[in-house]
Amino acid sequence: MAKEIKSFKCHPNYEHAEIEFRQKVGWEFVSTQEIYNKDTHMESSIFSDTITSVTETTHYVKLTFQREPDKVNPELISLERKIDTLSPPEEPHLWGWIAIGIGLCCYILPGIGLIYLNKKKKESYEIEKMEWSAEFDRLMARVDELQ
Repeated sequence: MAKEIKSFKCHPNYEHAEIEFRQKVGWEFVSTQEIYNKDTHMESSIFSDTITSVTETTHYVKLTFQREPDKVNPELISLERKIDTLSPPEEPHLWGWIAIGIGLCCYILPGIGLIYLNKKKKESYEIEKMEWSAEFDRLMARVDELQ
C-alpha cells in the first residue's frame, strides 16, 4: 500500500511532544517548518476619528510525517484517532470576587447564590477535567503498551 503523508500544526513549545507521540503511533518524522508572521497595519474606527495600530502575529510549527498504514497496528491507529478527537472540558466562566461583593452588598441572597453557583461549577469542572485526564492517560498508556 502507498505511504500516507500528513501534516500537523502545533505550538512551538509542544513540537518535541508532538513528534514523540506521532512516532509512537507509527508515523515517521519527515520535516519541520516554523511559521512566524507578524502583520502590523492601521485601522480606523467608524465611531471616532482615531487611527489605531494593530499587530497580528501567527506563530506555529508545521510538522510533516509519513507512514505505511498496513504496517501499523490498527489499534494504534484507532487510539491515535481517539486522542486527536479528545478535547479537555472548557473552563467555566466564574463570577469575579468584585461581582460577588457587589451582589452581597446589594442583594445578600443573590450573592450567596453566586457563591454556591461558583462552587458547583468549579466542582463540576474539576470532575470533568479529572475524567478527561484519566481517559487521556489511559489512551496514552495503551499507545505505550502497543509500541
